[in-house]
Amino acid sequence: MTSAQNSKQANTSVTDGIQVPESLSAQPERAAIWNIERDLWRPRTISVQGDWGEAVALTSARPHTSYRKIVDVVATTSQGFHTAVKASVEDRGFVGDNNPAPILIRFEEHPNIAPLSDDFAAELTRLGFVREPEPAPSIPS
Repeated sequence: MTSAQNSKQANTSVTDGIQVPESLSAQPERAAIWNIERDLWRPRTISVQGDWGEAVALTSARPHTSYRKIVDVVATTSQGFHTAVKASVEDRGFVGDNNPAPILIRFEEHPNIAPLSDDFAAELTRLGFVREPEPAPSIPS
């Protein structure tokens, strides 16, 4: 299933399933994030294009849960990153009887494979994302 939406700034295309961006062919470790079997987690590929170029996001979530996860965003500019994340947040094409609308959207960071630049981290903050606090260590038993 594919849907398309046009706006002044970007052309957005959303596809059920995973479509690995061609730009990841030179980054096998990062492409592996996209190639993991995710069919049970309702993956969606969100592509956006504008004057700034193209950006692609991969989202997923467990069935019957009201959260969505942005697995990865491939972008070369801050505007592309911002637009792809925003389109991922706004996507509701997967909502149905067994798939409630998300009340929480997480951004999955991959610091060892695709660390976020300061500009991309700032875009997440502008979009309302908040970094989770470091977990408290367990008490030794």
